[in-house]
Amino acid sequence: MTARWDHATITGDPLKGCVWLGTADNHHMAVWYPGYWARFAPLRIYNGKGEQVWSELEARDLGGGWISHLTDRIPEQCRIPGERAFFVNPFERDL
Repeated sequence: MTARWDHATITGDPLKGCVWLGTADNHHMAVWYPGYWARFAPLRIYNGKGEQVWSELEARDLGGGWISHLTDRIPEQCRIPGERAFFVNPFERDL
């Protein structure tokens, strides 16, 4: 499962509550480390301590990997049929 995604960006749909990796035109499902959550306008990702770890204005280098399991953790309205998801490892400061 180990993989890297260099210069990753995030995009989302606040009406559906979805956050994906990539751009609005080319995005992929993400399975976030337990405890991570999002806010919109602008899109931001927070860790389990409530600290902002990412915003839509940043590109980040990610560790993780492509998975076909755990996609049940992705809300149904955010799933992309037939596609694997990228499991996002916790950010270094969260370890």
